[in-house]
Amino acid sequence: MEGGVNVAVYSPLDLYKLNMFCRRPVSNFEIETGNIVVAILCKNRAKFDPVLGNTTGIIVCIELVKVKLGVQVTLTKHLDGQEVHSTGMLCSFATTDILMILCLRLIREHNEKVSHVFFDSFWLSNELVSSFSQITDIQYSLYVDGSVQYSWKDWGKLLAAEAIYVEEASAELCGNLGVCKTVLSRSAPTALSDLLNGCKKALIPIAINSVEGLDQDTNYVAIISYFSKPIDTVAVKRISYWEEELGECLAQIGRQARILSISACGGDGDHDNYDKVVVRDTDGRHSAPIRKLNRDALDSGRINTLAYLWADDIIHVFETGKVNRINISAVVISGNPFHYFAVGKYFKNKYGAKIIFDFRDPMSGNTRLKYSNEQREQLRVIERGLTNSADVVVSVNETCLESLVTKKGMPRRIISNGFDERLIRKRSRRPKSNVIKFVYTGTFYTSCSPLKFVSALNSETGEFRHAGRRQAVLSQLEENEAFSSLGVQPSSKIFDFVAQAHIGCIFTADEFENTTKVYDYLAAGIDILIVYEGIEPRKHELWKMLDNLSGVYWVENNPREISRFLSNYQPSSLRRQFKSEFSRGGQALRLAELICEGAS
Repeated sequence: MEGGVNVAVYSPLDLYKLNMFCRRPVSNFEIETGNIVVAILCKNRAKFDPVLGNTTGIIVCIELVKVKLGVQVTLTKHLDGQEVHSTGMLCSFATTDILMILCLRLIREHNEKVSHVFFDSFWLSNELVSSFSQITDIQYSLYVDGSVQYSWKDWGKLLAAEAIYVEEASAELCGNLGVCKTVLSRSAPTALSDLLNGCKKALIPIAINSVEGLDQDTNYVAIISYFSKPIDTVAVKRISYWEEELGECLAQIGRQARILSISACGGDGDHDNYDKVVVRDTDGRHSAPIRKLNRDALDSGRINTLAYLWADDIIHVFETGKVNRINISAVVISGNPFHYFAVGKYFKNKYGAKIIFDFRDPMSGNTRLKYSNEQREQLRVIERGLTNSADVVVSVNETCLESLVTKKGMPRRIISNGFDERLIRKRSRRPKSNVIKFVYTGTFYTSCSPLKFVSALNSETGEFRHAGRRQAVLSQLEENEAFSSLGVQPSSKIFDFVAQAHIGCIFTADEFENTTKVYDYLAAGIDILIVYEGIEPRKHELWKMLDNLSGVYWVENNPREISRFLSNYQPSSLRRQFKSEFSRGGQALRLAELICEGAS
């Protein structure tokens, strides 16, 4: 970094010592205006010594180590890479929660001189990162290693960071969580070195909280989703397609509108066919105290509160932006998560927009979430309140739609998922082989384990290929030579991967499930095997969807039924015909028609 670097490494101190520290380092070693100050919060100073020894300017390191009697804190001062002073003290364990606030105060008091904060993974285990995002707009980065345990409350911290530095062992975890802006780094010191040396090649700058580029004369249709590109999860593919193609679908039916994407995720570059506003999730910086109390109450009741306060951040951006009045004629708000659906009321009142709520999953009615009856009733009350501002609610299938809690008479529509017809190339002939090739894309779930099916395969007559993230169950599956996993594959390669098989597999124990992998199998025209457990097949959404198609098989997940199927199955001789009703394009056109329905 140009102009020299001053680095302060902060850890919790007791009240007296930190008060002294807040006044002495800057007065004793004046930080010149214009120098870049990077604050690093960690618990082990020694591992950063090689990096800090090569910096210029003032370095203040505070090391925190747990000992038998409390917390040993050591403060070390460096000048141009040389240690010039060291002092230490013993703090009680009881002081550390309060002292986090004082650490934040130090950073805030020198706000004009601190350009970036680097959090070691130790700090992800407490609320410091969330507190930091509420008091300052200083950009920050995180180092993540295998010691970090994720919950839904960590998403906001990760998405708001400028960059996530991850060790290789944790990179897949971050990818599975959908964390963007990730940079591989073998250790926290290496990550810090990259940051101090201006290693920006893997970082993607994002325009956070900016509505300045929006045109007041343009008619916008907004899509609001907490997650969006560059995250590449299955759920985001629905949103990504709408961002890129919904404008063209509207034009097909005579409606001119530009798509405006509003998301907590950014970094996917410029877009020719839509605009994007990235709204940072500040975890309550712009929320009323009562809203925070409500969120905390739900947290204490172990109810998912991811993005609970993000609606307040969206309202803040649109109220404080330089665009006084833009034209938003319709807003599609998509979840999971769902709590930010509360922002629908704001867009209805301010812009007179038509509000469409898109439930990619059930909310209170999601049987995969192991909530008690009391928790589920709480969610039903919340869901009913959230949906009051909607003009229409949509979901991916009939079962999911029927589970929604809305006011009486609320219009409901099905907008299914589908295969991305833009990625479909000419379908090859069916593979000619004496070995039957099974394929599975995505995550395995414990509710209907694949172990019984895979263990029944013989490598001489059957082959099971998987594409998806690494899971614990794969070690057991790989004990059978018939099973192999290729890991996560890009969307552009999934079609070819699936098309090489005879039959695509689905394992299900939820009647509402309308898994997107079925569309990959439909696009490739291969047979479909649905292995089920604990349900009545005829009540399943996939039964309703696939009932009239050939080459679809339902098998109960027990050894006898699996063996019977494997003994009798012969792959279809011809590929199934391509049907546009199963494509994302066909469903996006239905959404466009819904947006225009009733419009003057």
